[in-house]
Amino acid sequence: MRTGDLPDILEAIGVLQQAVQLASDGHPGMPAFSNNLGISFQCRFKHTGDVSDISKGISVLQQAVQLTPNSHTDMPALLNNLGISFRSRFQCTGNISDISESISVQQHAVQLTPNGHADMPMYLHGLGKSFQCHFEHTGNVSDLSEAILVQQQAVQLTPNDHADMPVCLNDLGISFLHRFQCTGNDSDLAEAILHQQRAVQLTPNGHPDMPAFLNNLGISFQCHFDRTGNVSDLSEAISLQKRAVQITPDNGHTNMPRWLNNLGNSFRCRFECTGNVSDVLEAISVQQRAIQLTPNDHADMPVELNNLGNSYLCCFDRTGDVSDLSEAISLLQRAVQITPNGHPDMPGRLNNLGISFRCRFNRTGDVSDLSEAISLQQQAVQITPNGHTAMPRHLSSLGMTFGCRFNRSGNIFDLSEAISLQQQAVQLTPDGHTAIPGWLNNLGNSFCCRFECTDDVSDLSEAISLQQRAVQLTPNGHADMPSCLNNLVISFLHRFELPGDVSDVSEAISLQQRVVQLTPNGHPDMPAFLNNLGKAFHCRFERTDDVSDVYTAASTFQKSATTFGPPSTRLIAARI
Repeated sequence: MRTGDLPDILEAIGVLQQAVQLASDGHPGMPAFSNNLGISFQCRFKHTGDVSDISKGISVLQQAVQLTPNSHTDMPALLNNLGISFRSRFQCTGNISDISESISVQQHAVQLTPNGHADMPMYLHGLGKSFQCHFEHTGNVSDLSEAILVQQQAVQLTPNDHADMPVCLNDLGISFLHRFQCTGNDSDLAEAILHQQRAVQLTPNGHPDMPAFLNNLGISFQCHFDRTGNVSDLSEAISLQKRAVQITPDNGHTNMPRWLNNLGNSFRCRFECTGNVSDVLEAISVQQRAIQLTPNDHADMPVELNNLGNSYLCCFDRTGDVSDLSEAISLLQRAVQITPNGHPDMPGRLNNLGISFRCRFNRTGDVSDLSEAISLQQQAVQITPNGHTAMPRHLSSLGMTFGCRFNRSGNIFDLSEAISLQQQAVQLTPDGHTAIPGWLNNLGNSFCCRFECTDDVSDLSEAISLQQRAVQLTPNGHADMPSCLNNLVISFLHRFELPGDVSDVSEAISLQQRVVQLTPNGHPDMPAFLNNLGKAFHCRFERTDDVSDVYTAASTFQKSATTFGPPSTRLIAARI
């Protein structure tokens, strides 16, 4: 089984099963036979993704622990292996009792291991990974802090030239990354990148762990992009993840689908930043390949379907091709269907599916799609644990869907519900978190909508205040900056029309010119941004009778009507 090839694993399982069956009760070798058989089942699971292998492994590893005296020198190793199997099963099923049991037995392993023992770093490292998994279920940042604490101990106890140092550094980096995603603390992201870069530097070329370390470092650079909006971070992520794919054997390697899936996510992010359609097509291509390489019953299949669905949804946003939207919905539905109840990723998948139904409503006007979107996203909120870091995202998204229903129904209750949900999202998000500008922008848009409905000037003032804060918190060069500025312009124009001071429309023009300057040529939003700029010039002309403004407005409308983008936007510009 040294090579890790599936035929060798199958042969090992057969031989060890015979050994267990032939060994009499009380045979001194029984704990070792059971332990090795459990590890072999674990290895087969890594190839097949069949959860029954992990359950079989847990059963024989529990037998090994039961047959071994607490004071025996092998007990910590047996407990550690049992903990790894419980963690693997949790990652498939989301059953919280499995990860709690994993932490318990691995803590016992650490407690039984003498200080200075050579295996202590390995046990601490494994315990840290289990705390990581517990966090993924609960969203409790204290789990991450506990993971970081024991993983730092593991790194400190591991000699610099030890073969395990790179993997210890890599996993410590992952914990820092998760904590950054919760708190928005830049120092955690810097620590994540630092440790993962060191893991890559210490790993020899050709080492089987190198693709994983490159992939994870790429994910951290993707998060750095989310923080800074610097496209060079995304390009670095793509470069690292491409390298991970290139150096992974293409002969059925179990991790190839995962590397392809993550590479696709980075291409999709770059598309969302630049609007370059070749990036989203590349995302779809590599994520389709990931699915083709993944067995139907593999535990990773739901996440791959979910991510490919998201890429098709982005492609629909760019092209307006309803077939892309239908494919997105089909993939996201399948992801939800094969995700076990109680799995920690279920809320996120329900939320994404709800977003896709909302997009179809926006395209077709079919109210049943909007009702389905609300139902799915309400379910996502209901099954998200209180305090979980994903809760603000689900609340904000549900608020946007209620806002869509208000636009259809005109029922002020829907708009008030949208505002309430989005206010909760802002309140639950720590200061400095990368998502705060987006939540503030969405909440400001909802207040602006309510002003349009009620003419309550306090709502417009609140909208402007929130949208200004969103702009202030968005890094220069970030892909979201144009849309944040555009929404603020709309609110300034409303205030100008009250009637307000001409300075409001001048500020709107200045901001909207910046929007156009920041938007890449060919971006699908460019016609709408040009259209809004033309409106702002036209508004100022009506107040000041400055002929140059009306000429500029006409020129801008003409450019909007002839710029690539959604046909409806170009048609509106052509009619004005």
